[in-house]
Amino acid sequence: MAKINNVATMPYFCQHCDSLDDVLYFCKSKDASPCTSCQQLLEIQRKISETRIMLTKTRVLLNHLKDERPKIKEQANYCHDPFIHRLPMEIASTIFKFCISDGVIDLGLKGRRLGTQTNHIPLILSGVCRRWRSIAYSDPQLWKNVRITLYPAYNIAVQPTSTLVKEWLDRTGDLPLSIDFHAAEDWEYGEEWRTTKEIDISQIKEIIYTLKDESHRWLNFNFEGPLSMLSCFFHGERDILQLRTLQLTVPYKLRSHINTNDIELHQQKLSSLSTDGIPLSALSKFDWNLTNLAMKDASLVDYLEALRIAPRLIHCTFQDTRGDFDFNVPQNPVVHTRLQTLKVIHNSSIFHRKFLNHLSCPALTVLEMRHNTAKREFVMSSIIAFLQKSGCSLIKLSAWRVGLSVADITNICQMPTLRSLHLGFFQIDESNSESIPRVLFNRLAEYSIIQNEKEPRYLPFLIALTLNGVFGTEDWATLPAVFGTSTSSSHQIERHRHALKSIAISAAEKAVQNADNSELYIDEVTLQKILWLRDSSGVTWRIQRFWKGTSEDMILSAVKWYHGAKQVP
Repeated sequence: MAKINNVATMPYFCQHCDSLDDVLYFCKSKDASPCTSCQQLLEIQRKISETRIMLTKTRVLLNHLKDERPKIKEQANYCHDPFIHRLPMEIASTIFKFCISDGVIDLGLKGRRLGTQTNHIPLILSGVCRRWRSIAYSDPQLWKNVRITLYPAYNIAVQPTSTLVKEWLDRTGDLPLSIDFHAAEDWEYGEEWRTTKEIDISQIKEIIYTLKDESHRWLNFNFEGPLSMLSCFFHGERDILQLRTLQLTVPYKLRSHINTNDIELHQQKLSSLSTDGIPLSALSKFDWNLTNLAMKDASLVDYLEALRIAPRLIHCTFQDTRGDFDFNVPQNPVVHTRLQTLKVIHNSSIFHRKFLNHLSCPALTVLEMRHNTAKREFVMSSIIAFLQKSGCSLIKLSAWRVGLSVADITNICQMPTLRSLHLGFFQIDESNSESIPRVLFNRLAEYSIIQNEKEPRYLPFLIALTLNGVFGTEDWATLPAVFGTSTSSSHQIERHRHALKSIAISAAEKAVQNADNSELYIDEVTLQKILWLRDSSGVTWRIQRFWKGTSEDMILSAVKWYHGAKQVP
């Protein structure tokens, strides 16, 4: 194409028609509009221009909204209940305390700073508004309890978590602290059995050190995790002088790593200790000036040795659900002169018998023995022998899944100071014509006349009676006589026992059937007496039976049986 020298006198060529550059200038004439291609380009360019203008306006609007957002959020504070703004900070802070049950935080550590627990109430309160945050931050009572849970299956963000712990502790002021530290197990299901992972201690040492910096303020400490991690808290610590309650739990799958002498705690004022899965050898460097002790899953020797080395104990609980320990006992028996409450739960009658045979507690007032299995092995005679050997003035006796004989009932009734009796029993001398409930009720019904007053001859101070076992129809007929003798009216009782305030009976399934396979287990005369006693004697009654896997109120069922549903009181 020839070079164009004078554009004004030349035809307007389109860029698509020749090599002219400016489409908007060369592709139009006085008599013709732009070609189709140029029209499309013009439309695209118009849209680009409109988009650019819209983006500019949007940026301006976004900047405006960013400026308005804090102002709108600030206005939302005025929609809260205004009473908080009117009340003094001290009163508002007291109201906040009612929102907290445990007041503990759960840091979770499941790849985020807070877990899904609802125990971080102080954080929720402080996140409502500026006023609430000011109130929450100013009251150390809201922050004095700390709960930390670690999960080995998740990546632990140590730095932000330790920072959060530090900020939380800073808000507690100088108040004593309650620490709840859980290094949870992580179960993995394999082809044969499941395994567990341990948390790498090196990952969380910063968190542990943050807590240890405040060890002089620890009041209660609850730990669950491997013993190696526990030793990081207590090894060589001598300034934990405020610690009063200590709970230590090692998960079952991590107990193979327990070493002796892992924990050192000297010169402490500890009053309550609870252990689960920790041998006594790991606590050999403790100062055993305790008044409360609870041990679980230890050996028989450990239980007896704990009583020997802790002479100030008042309340003690021993529980062992595995029953796979060696039942060796020390050569010398243990005599504890201060122990008042003893609770033993075990699934082996051998354990119960050997434990009681090597122990004597002259000051004992409360004894609870529980057999965990349904095997008929544990008998009451070993408990009776222990009490007679100790010479204690027992106030409460509780024995569950224990074999009773008529002679045992006679011995129990000769405990004059007994105020509460709870027996879950089976009869070991079933050939005897007298059943256990009938013998007990007949003993309680005996009275003596002292200064023209009828006084109970056996268990005169008994306040609460609980029985769980086999009952027959004749047993119920003797129950009203416990409270007095019948008057001329067939359903009224002339009372002579004034101490008994509560009676609870749970009957086994096979005991509530008659020979004709009917449900007539309480005769009508006895029922009328029981109803009269329930309404007029001031005694709390709870009589239930277990029938076909369910429990029901025997008094209510008996009334329905005799009088129909309309007569149920």
